[in-house]
Order: sequence, then C-alpha cells, then structure tokens
Amino acid sequence: MPIIAGTLSTIVFARLATPQELGTFLLVLASATTLGIPFGQWLQQATLRLYPAYAQTGRTRSFEQAVSVLGLLSATACTAVFAVPLGLGLAGVRSAPDLLVPALALAFFPVASSGRSALLQARYALGRYTTLNMLAALGKLGLPLLLLAWLPPVAALLWGTAAALCAVWLGLALQSRRPPDIDATPDLSLREFRHITRESLAYGVPLTLSEIGAQILTYSDRWTIGLLLGPAAVGLYSTNYSIAEKLVLLLQAPLIYAAHSQIVTAWESETVDRTRRLIAAATRWLVVLGVPLVVFSAVRGDMLSALLLGEAFAGGHMIIPIAAGSILLYAASQYGHKSFELSRTTWVITMTLSGAALVNLVAVVALTLALGYIGGALATAVGYAAYAAAIFVVTRRRGPFPWEVPWRTVVRALVAAGVAAAVWIVLVPPRVADPGAVLGMLGGGVAGLAVYAGVLLALGELPRPQFASSISRYRRSWARAWASSEKTL
Repeated sequence: MPIIAGTLSTIVFARLATPQELGTFLLVLASATTLGIPFGQWLQQATLRLYPAYAQTGRTRSFEQAVSVLGLLSATACTAVFAVPLGLGLAGVRSAPDLLVPALALAFFPVASSGRSALLQARYALGRYTTLNMLAALGKLGLPLLLLAWLPPVAALLWGTAAALCAVWLGLALQSRRPPDIDATPDLSLREFRHITRESLAYGVPLTLSEIGAQILTYSDRWTIGLLLGPAAVGLYSTNYSIAEKLVLLLQAPLIYAAHSQIVTAWESETVDRTRRLIAAATRWLVVLGVPLVVFSAVRGDMLSALLLGEAFAGGHMIIPIAAGSILLYAASQYGHKSFELSRTTWVITMTLSGAALVNLVAVVALTLALGYIGGALATAVGYAAYAAAIFVVTRRRGPFPWEVPWRTVVRALVAAGVAAAVWIVLVPPRVADPGAVLGMLGGGVAGLAVYAGVLLALGELPRPQFASSISRYRRSWARAWASSEKTL
C-alpha cells in the first residue's frame, strides 16, 4: 500500500504542478532524505540487530527508552545540518521563509521515527507497523491535495508531507506508552544508556557511512541535474525515475520483508547452509520477477510515462528502463552483502559503497554534461554496476560465504523476457487514449507475462504445475491399465 500510494502521489502531483514546481519540491525532499537516512539508518539497523539480545535478558524496556532518546538526538543533529544548505538557498527556500519550517520537518521526523519503527519490526508487531506505514503513505498523498485548495503547489506539497511525517512520529510515540504492569523491568539508567549508545554506534556507524555512499549513488544524479540543468529538468527526471523505483520496490519489498527475518534467524541459529539457501532463493526470485518489468519498460516506457504522468513529463520516458534495471541490480547486490551484514563486518560494506559512490559521482557529472539528464540515469547504472561487481569479488576474499549469483536464472529470464517483448510490442499500444487501447494494454500485458512464464517453464526455471504432474500420473496409470487389459484379452 505505501508503494502504491507513493506511485499515485507522483502521478497526481505531476498532473497538478508544473515540472518547475514539482522539481523544486522533489529537490528539497531528495536532499532531506539523503541527509536523513544516514542519521536514522544507524539506529534502525542497530535496533533490528540488537533487540533480540535485550529481549532474551529481559531488558526491553530500557532498550526501547534508549532508542527513543537516541532517535530524538539524531533527528535534532540532522535538522541542524540540513538548515545549512537551506540557508544557502537550496531550491530557493531561503527566499520563501514560510517554507523553511516544513522543509526542516522533512529532515527531523523521519529520523526521529526510525528507531521506534524498527522496534515494531523487531517485535514482529507487523500489524501496527503496516498500519502506520499505510496511514503515512495515504497522508503524504491526501494532505498535500487538501492543502492545494489554500496554498500554492510547492507550499502545499511541503506542508502536507511534513504534517503526515509528524503524525507518524506521534503515532509511534503514543503506541509505545504501555502500562507499568505490562513490563516490570526497570527504567533506563544513565549507565545503561551509555552502554546501549556505545553498542549501537559500534554496529551502526559503519552502516551510516555506508548509507552516505548509498545516498550518493541514489541522489547524486538529482543534485547534479539540479545544479547543471535546473529544477524543471529535475522534475522530468525524478518523476520518471520514481515510476521505475516504485515498480521495482513493489516487487522487491515483499521479498525483503519475507526473507530478512528468516535469514537473520537462520544465521543466529548457526545454520549457515540454510542461510545461504535463503539468500540464493531470494536473489533468484528477484531476478525472475524483476527482469520482465525492466524489459516491458524498455519497449513501452513511453506509454507508461504518458499514461501515469502526462505528456508534459513523457519526454523523460527513457529514464524508466535505465533506472529500473539499475535499481534491480542494486537490490540483488543487497542480498550479496548479507554475509558482511550478518557477520557484523559492516565496514566492508562501507568501503565498497564508498568506492562505488566515487565512481558514480564522477560518472554523473561527466555524463550529465555530455548527454543531459539521460546521462544522470546512465551514471546511476554505472554506480550500481560497480557496487554489484565489487560485492561479487569481495565476498570471495572476505566474509563467511560468497555471493552466489544465479547466472543460469539471469540468462533464462532474459531469453524469456525477450520473447515476451515481441508480444508486448505487437499487442500493447504505444499510447492509451481510448477504452480499446486500455483493453489492448491490459490484454497484451497479461499475454506477454503468460508467454514469459511459459518460456521459463519450458526452460526448466519454474516448477511444473501440480495438475501437469497429476495428468502425467493419470496417463501412466491409464497406459498400464490398457496394457494389462490387452494381455488379459
């Protein structure tokens, strides 16, 4: 639901704002996210990794209190740092003082909520976690639309998003207040707070440095395009990039949520073989599900962009397949670096991401100057490919086990998607302008997926359906019965 709501927000806002206005908002949001994720990621990852140990020793109350305090301190530091680029004129916010408060809120509330949100995951409180994320996504879609009745587009987008993030933080703070008789463990002491802080920093700081590299990989294209080409180009680029990102996340997120806890549990149970099998299975299914999405966006990306964003943004449709392929590759490499994450050698991830981020930074400047905003997308592909290649090599020299890339699955998926692409080119119209074209898009899309699945089945990549084996057994039984009857006769 959050991914769907996020996709809808991109689609709706692109219809209601100009590329210049939407680009201004997206530039502020991207900057706040780039800065906020490293400030919050260290605490989120430390919470997920350390909570089971504190639960086993009955110290969850003090750990949760420490996480809340650390979240507020980290959010305050993040907001103070973000005030500097805003004061220097980022996206023109300095010339509009009424936008300063919501812009700062975009940096504060996600970081303040990161630890508490991770606690819900660590406690397997998935109902509350899902509900809060759904409400946040709907709020970030609905509140800006509501405020558009009174405010100009940029102000409505900033204030509405800030209000939704504030509501999430308040919801997390209120749901964490439990009656004393539910948890009889003592409150947090200063000594234990220092211990939890040191332990969280020791595990999380390398991941924070890693996230700096990851954010450079993710957002350096938008910064560079904004500096070299202006907010309007950012609007064209970011909206099409967001379509690709949301589509891949729609496939990736269920796999990550389903696999992560099982992978960690298997590792903690000292079953390394099962851990490797789980990682290999998750990587394989990511490839099987992701490749047809990338290929479809390559042959019909212009249709997707015009349908979802409108003709004003369709000029950037070539961003979609490049971004989708890049994000899919990065998602696969995240399974590759699980061995370092599980063994707590996160500094290896930091060094590898930093190298890939440097490659990306050089490429994005060079390619944007040479090719415009298309160059920014190609540079992102270069950066993600560099990280995946580095992880593939490094896991064979360090770490408890190497990253096993399912090369056979990759080849089979590409072959099957190539066949399906021919179906999509023939059956899916290049533009959707009438009900007949809608039926053609839906029918052609489903037909292409059926062909893709059929080719994978023929190549032996997918298990044969149970009914096929039942029919085969029935035929064998019938043949034996027929042979027996002939002998009797």
